[in-house]
Amino acid sequence: MEETKKIIGENLSFLRKNAKITQQEIADMLGYTDKAVSSWEKGNALPDVETLVKLCEIYHVDFNYLLVPLDEHPRVSSLKEERSKLSEVQQALIIGIIIVAIWLIATVVYIYMRVYLPDTSGRWMAFIWSIPISFLITTIVIPIYYRGRHFLIFISSSLLTWTILLSICLQAGVLGYTVWFVMLLGLPIEVVFILWYLFRTGAHPFRNRRDKQKE
Repeated sequence: MEETKKIIGENLSFLRKNAKITQQEIADMLGYTDKAVSSWEKGNALPDVETLVKLCEIYHVDFNYLLVPLDEHPRVSSLKEERSKLSEVQQALIIGIIIVAIWLIATVVYIYMRVYLPDTSGRWMAFIWSIPISFLITTIVIPIYYRGRHFLIFISSSLLTWTILLSICLQAGVLGYTVWFVMLLGLPIEVVFILWYLFRTGAHPFRNRRDKQKE
């Protein structure tokens, strides 16, 4: 049993480093602490089978992979290369290109309205709406490209919420309505985001107890 723990631990450590993921990120994905992840990788403890299956899904290997001694594995290329994943710089560039495209479209809409609809008021709203749309893109893309980055998701979601509400208020103002009270909706939504973030990062009273049980 101790030998099995050691083999699985070495494989988990290798797979995590090969995937360029930190112990804390893995802990956040699974609902454990980084100490628990470290204990697994050192071969001091084993997670339950369900957690091992989740780890295999994260690292994109089958369960049998974990049971083969590390030095007996064929040379494995980077998991990110195997799955044709992009580097973080390329991922950031893609996000940047999408956002630039959004603002380009907003500029085209603004110019069109200025030239062909000169009597239309609130043309500048094309740029205002580009702000929440940009945050919508980042909120969708971050969980795909940056798994486990809960803080980035939290910030992006919060900014998306507040910019949407602000855009609604400004748009209503252009149409002659005053609806600034709509901004109050952001408060309960923000509380939900904060609670989600605290839960995902393990800041809740039941986590340590669960870690002890699973270890």
